[in-house]
Amino acid sequence: MDKSEIQHIKSEENIAKICKSPHLPDSNICDYRKTIFLDAFAAIEIWYENLNPQVCNHFTKSQLSKDAKRFVKDNAKFSNKPSGFIAGTIWIIIAHAIIAWMIQKIMDWIWNNYRTGKRNDSRIE
Repeated sequence: MDKSEIQHIKSEENIAKICKSPHLPDSNICDYRKTIFLDAFAAIEIWYENLNPQVCNHFTKSQLSKDAKRFVKDNAKFSNKPSGFIAGTIWIIIAHAIIAWMIQKIMDWIWNNYRTGKRNDSRIE
C-alpha cells in the first residue's frame, strides 16, 4: 500500500483540529500535540506501507487498529517526551488520544477503500 494515500490525514487542517481538541487538556501545548502527531504519523506510514491489502479482508477493524497502535508504540521516535512524573503522565494521556484519533482515521480510510477489494479515491472527512 502506498503511504501517499494517507497523506491527507496529515493536513494542516487536521493538525489544527488536534491542537483545539475539546477532548485534550487545553493549555499552551499545541506544539507538543503537533510533534506527537507528526512523530506518530511517521511510524504509522511505515506500518501502512507494509500492510497487504488482502489482510483487510481477513482481520477486523479492531484487530488492525490494535496492530497499528502496537507498531506506533514500538517504533515511533517521539522527540518531545518530557521528563518528570506529572509532565510525563499528561504527555502520555495526550499521546494516546492523538494516536487513537489518527489510527481511527486511517482505519476508516482502509475500510472505505480496501475492505471490499474495490479501491475508490474518496477522502476522509
